[in-house]
Amino acid sequence: MQTALTWWNGRDAREQRLLGILGVIVLVMLFWLVILRPLAAFRESAAERHDRIAAQMPSARAAAAGIAAEGGASAGKDGRAARDIVAASASAAGLEFTSTQPEDGGVRVGIAAVKPSFLFGWIAGLEKEGVVADRVLVQRNDDSTVSAEIGFSDGPA
Repeated sequence: MQTALTWWNGRDAREQRLLGILGVIVLVMLFWLVILRPLAAFRESAAERHDRIAAQMPSARAAAAGIAAEGGASAGKDGRAARDIVAASASAAGLEFTSTQPEDGGVRVGIAAVKPSFLFGWIAGLEKEGVVADRVLVQRNDDSTVSAEIGFSDGPA
């Protein structure tokens, strides 16, 4: 510290002013680079995620309403129908069904594009709720996703 103070005192007033201005400019640039830019990028990313999810909500709600309106399915572990459990789980997970067909004691759904690991994790979560995927047809898409047609029913197949 003493060395820096000796160096500073060795500068004339003009150099001290210039170094002070340079220090302020460096601090302002660091604040902008380290704090403001990452916050702006995070805000933009959050806005994009919000818009994407908001665009999916009407179709998820329509699918959930369609499944709920069908009624008459047998009940899962907690007394809810398999169709209701599948619709609620898909809505919570952000999955969008391309088709929904009620079946005796269950429902058959189609999904156009989903990551395989996410799909199978979602199916495993439904099995914990007492809904079993008794028919699963998965086809690879051109990108890193798959399309699937899944038949769900209550209890073991």
